[in-house]
Amino acid sequence: MVGFRDAYTLWRWLPFPRCGVHKDLILAHDDMALADEYVSTVARFVERGIHKSAPASVDVLGMIEDVQRRIEILIGEVAGEDLVIARQQHAYAALMHFIYAEFLRMDPSRDSA
Repeated sequence: MVGFRDAYTLWRWLPFPRCGVHKDLILAHDDMALADEYVSTVARFVERGIHKSAPASVDVLGMIEDVQRRIEILIGEVAGEDLVIARQQHAYAALMHFIYAEFLRMDPSRDSA
């Protein structure tokens, strides 16, 4: 099983997926980029011990889950290079979801609540 540190290391070294030519892949790519910005706050935690998640008004995991659902539909509709890109986007989104969910579970303020 992949742990938080391994998943984080993999995510940091993976290139961000391409967007493809299908308009819905491009939209998913754009939304995934926004989610990736929020997930990037995990780097502060790993590298400096600062645990600061997205504002409560932002449902990062929900954003990622929405992108994953949309890409899952596209996987059944696209072919060729767009299918490869859709699968890469989906895998990248799954990795982001795992990392951010684990990050939230490590929130030190949860212990004092």
